[in-house]
Parts: sequence; C-alpha cells; structure tokens
Amino acid sequence: MTTVEKLGPRYEVEMARDGDRLVRITIRAGEGAELGHREVREATAQILDRLRGERRREQLPAHLMTDTVRAMVEAYREGHGRVTDDYLARLAIAYEELAPRGRGVSAALAAALDKPTQTVKTHIMRARHDGFLSDALEGREGGKAQPKAHAQISGNRAV
Repeated sequence: MTTVEKLGPRYEVEMARDGDRLVRITIRAGEGAELGHREVREATAQILDRLRGERRREQLPAHLMTDTVRAMVEAYREGHGRVTDDYLARLAIAYEELAPRGRGVSAALAAALDKPTQTVKTHIMRARHDGFLSDALEGREGGKAQPKAHAQISGNRAV
C-alpha cells in the first residue's frame, strides 16, 4: 500500500509499505516548487518524527521468549509500568539467561517488553545499582543475577 502525504507546502512525501513494513520513501517537490537543501531537511525531519511516533520495534524471536522472559514481562505489566523490585529481579534473571546466547540482550528484552531499548538499558542500570544484577565489563553486556534477585523471586512466586 502506498500513501502520499503532503507534509509541507513545498513538497510531498510518499511512503510505500508492504504490509506493515516500510519499504520506500519518496520526497517530491510540490507543484511549481523545487527541492533544495532546506526542503529536504524539513521533509526528513518530519519523516523521522512520524516514524518515531510509530515506535516500531523489533519482534523478539520465539526461541528467546522463555518462561523467564515471560515472567519478567508479566512482572512489568503487574507493576503497571512502574519499575518494581519484582520486575528488577526478574529482569536480572532474564538478562542472565539471555546473555550467553549472544549480543543484543538489551534489545531482545526491549522487544519482549515492547519498550525502547534505551528505556530497558536504564532499567538494567537500575537493577545493577539496586543489587539485583552484577556489573558488566565496561562497554559490554553481561552480568549475573545476584542473590537479592533470587530472594525477591522466592519471596513472591516461582520463576
């Protein structure tokens, strides 16, 4: 499906989608106008704002949606978006479980939560700060769920 939107007086933007995937963007000068640096910059900024608004994120591969990850998602939902100790404990345990599977642990957890990666990275930093997850080597992902995380979970319900 192709949609054409007039985003500015001097240009229009065509956004072509294949299902829900964006596959092409075309910027065209409006009638009687031409595209210059200013128009392209304005159109690009508006396109980026539109795409940010859609907050499209990667889907978590099915093999990474483990019971531990599901429990983390449920804890976040039960907290109604608040960062609770139960959520941080389950985040730490899910993080530890996914870390050996390769890079992109933060992005995988963000996909499971349907949150921006930066938001989840902030949650991970808080889990480290609050003693639920060990520190990682600087600039690298990694860490172990600490005894505090396991104690928090055992005090609530089993993983």
